[in-house]
Amino acid sequence: ENISLSHLLLSNRANPNLRALADWGDTPLQLSIRLGYLEIAQILIYFGADVNASPGQFNGRTALQAAAEIGNIELAQILLLRDAEINASPGYEKGLTALQAAIRMRHP
Repeated sequence: ENISLSHLLLSNRANPNLRALADWGDTPLQLSIRLGYLEIAQILIYFGADVNASPGQFNGRTALQAAAEIGNIELAQILLLRDAEINASPGYEKGLTALQAAIRMRHP
């Protein structure tokens, strides 16, 4: 996790919504949440990351679905305050809604 470098790149106009060709086509926000990098996720949100970006095609998650899957209540609250779509459709293959992810991973 490189918070300073992420902040530097975003401060110099790196696109916080550009999808990766690797990592299942996740946006930087989706990837940072999936990896559990809360501070980077917050920086991305500050710099305009789309909290409702559609999930990547393979095993994809929206930002909220990813937060539910890892059981990060604080990040889920931040995303909901930014109007994250709570009932967004999951990715095409092996996708889960936010509620399904929370239940499946046994997070309260």
